[in-house]
Amino acid sequence: MANTQLRKQLFDQRDLGDHARDTQGSLDQIPRMMTKRFDEFYKEPMVLASPIEGLEPESIELTRVVNLSAAETPVLCGSMIHYAWKPQLGGAVVTSIDGLTPSTTIKYRFTFRFTFTAKVGIV
Repeated sequence: MANTQLRKQLFDQRDLGDHARDTQGSLDQIPRMMTKRFDEFYKEPMVLASPIEGLEPESIELTRVVNLSAAETPVLCGSMIHYAWKPQLGGAVVTSIDGLTPSTTIKYRFTFRFTFTAKVGIV
């Protein structure tokens, strides 16, 4: 998956070409963010596959969690998760989510935000 790409185009005016390259350079400096949502019981460890196969994220945050049996009831937990990147096991191995305890009776809908570094070679 690539950052946002401007359509390749040849310009008759050099200024327009310079402007397009500058704009693409700015877009390349924006970190990529992707979300992943799934329903499951919370267990430790829990493996999260990267939305971009084989690419290690810069960070992963829990942005939303819903108790599927009581959707109106808030789930009190933090967004910080502890994980180790282990591609041989399938991705990020989550060892804890702030405030959650493993359960085989409560099914949750988790939404995670994966943040990837900006395009390689950009400072």
